[in-house]
Amino acid sequence: MRKGSLWKTAAVAATALIAVCAPVILQFEKASADTWSEFPCTYTAAPKDTEYMCYGSSAVNTYTADEAAAAGIPEGYTGSVLEVVPLSGGTSSGVLLDFYASQIPIDFMESITFRVYLGAHASNTGGKPQIRIAKPNNVNDAWVWQPGETPTTTEEWTEVTVPTTETNFDSLVKDGYLNKFELSVRSNAQIPFYIDSITPNMEEGYAPPEVDESDKEAPVINLNVTEIHVTTGTVPMLNATATDNSGNATLSYAWSEGALDEYGKLTAGTHTWTVTAKDPSGNTAEKVVTVIVTDEEDLGDNVVDEENTSEKYTVTFDGENAQSYTYGWKVTKPEDPTKEGEGITYTFIGWYHGDAEWDFATDVVTGDLNLVSKWSEEVSSYTVTFDGKNGKIYEYGSKLEKPADPTKESTVQYTYTFDGWYNGDVKWNFDTDAVYSDLALVAKFTETKRVYVITFDGENGAEYYYGDKIEKPADPTKEGHEFVAWYKGTLKWDFEKYTVTGDMDLTARWKEVEGAASDDNVAADVTEQDGGCGGVIGASAVGLTFIGVAAVCLKKKED
Repeated sequence: MRKGSLWKTAAVAATALIAVCAPVILQFEKASADTWSEFPCTYTAAPKDTEYMCYGSSAVNTYTADEAAAAGIPEGYTGSVLEVVPLSGGTSSGVLLDFYASQIPIDFMESITFRVYLGAHASNTGGKPQIRIAKPNNVNDAWVWQPGETPTTTEEWTEVTVPTTETNFDSLVKDGYLNKFELSVRSNAQIPFYIDSITPNMEEGYAPPEVDESDKEAPVINLNVTEIHVTTGTVPMLNATATDNSGNATLSYAWSEGALDEYGKLTAGTHTWTVTAKDPSGNTAEKVVTVIVTDEEDLGDNVVDEENTSEKYTVTFDGENAQSYTYGWKVTKPEDPTKEGEGITYTFIGWYHGDAEWDFATDVVTGDLNLVSKWSEEVSSYTVTFDGKNGKIYEYGSKLEKPADPTKESTVQYTYTFDGWYNGDVKWNFDTDAVYSDLALVAKFTETKRVYVITFDGENGAEYYYGDKIEKPADPTKEGHEFVAWYKGTLKWDFEKYTVTGDMDLTARWKEVEGAASDDNVAADVTEQDGGCGGVIGASAVGLTFIGVAAVCLKKKED
């Protein structure tokens, strides 16, 4: 956001939005020192030898169009009139005009026109009277506008236009905007000097900031003090800035009635200086400074006196955020800073000037100042757990105490071997790794499938992993018998389906083949045997004897 600045010292001041390529009529209100009206700049009747004023002290009066005739203003004015009158027997006069708050961009400005009236006097010769603009800070050596031997037209309202191409015009610019300067009259005699309009002439197509009807946010006035103490006769040089979400805010101000004398100096008593900020959408903000003026010579350190009122000092915080303060002003306390560091927790204590903490409520600026932040420090501590248990506190950067290796019971499928403690996917190295945050270390194990031994009738043992399928051996043979299958107990083993789940001894099951025992041509019978059960049974006793043999065979299986 752009920032508007104010440096004013007048009994009455005025600000306004810029009218493009059209006269800006002064709409002053006379008699009340705490009022102001729209105008593209504010003004001051500052005395001679200040930063911008090169001629003698002047008084400034304002008249509305209705009051102008009664005040003897020459005819031809188009609205309200600003009157500049030399004081203390002086001849030349001037008025300090400050445009900065109106944010007139110099890149779009072609010239500035003043509609003025100068009175005539026989003493004026050699190019006088003449409207002039001095270069700030070098008023005796350089000029922005000084039209040589040609005097300014007198006894009629006339326009004086100063182009931005004039030598030294850049000295009137601040941050790209028209700033402030003295519009003066060099004369050999006291003559009337009037202004009724000032027009910044902008390039074709330039338009001031648009009004945002939806903008309801008021500007923010940045004012460093709410109360100051000064001595009588001080020339006030107060500072204020304003920011706004639109990027453009105008500032105006007013002194309470009787605060300033005819020379623009403060009178004894308690006065107020009111600052008002206004954005293009019409939102306003206001702040008031109480100014206590006394005749006492010694007011202590918290004073802005005549000798120091123009002294400006730079205040920084840890060498940054430089701000300009007038002698005797209190420093605005910034928000408490924050500080981060690896392994250290910082707690802000305060701002220090040397070994002493700065008291923003009572301490005042008496010179350039760098306030330094002071902190308390504490090494950060973190909690470390192992599989969510045995939480222990460790300081930042310390190494962990290695616990005993944990174990994990084997299952029928796997055996487990401890691999290490892991922080996420990274294995923790207790010799080199250190603590920099809270840690939840997790034990990880490598798993190995269990190995089991498979035998066939107690022989030919072979090792298999859990879950493997057993390779089917060639069918065994046995005289007088036919091989049936391999069995695990009573379960016929399916080599295509079943897998290893433990040590096993598979046994062969057989069928005994029985031939004819006589010439009776009785058909042979085959009896299934398991481990030798059964035998040859005579044909003549088949019926009854077979039942008995079957019973004996079953009993053997049960055994």
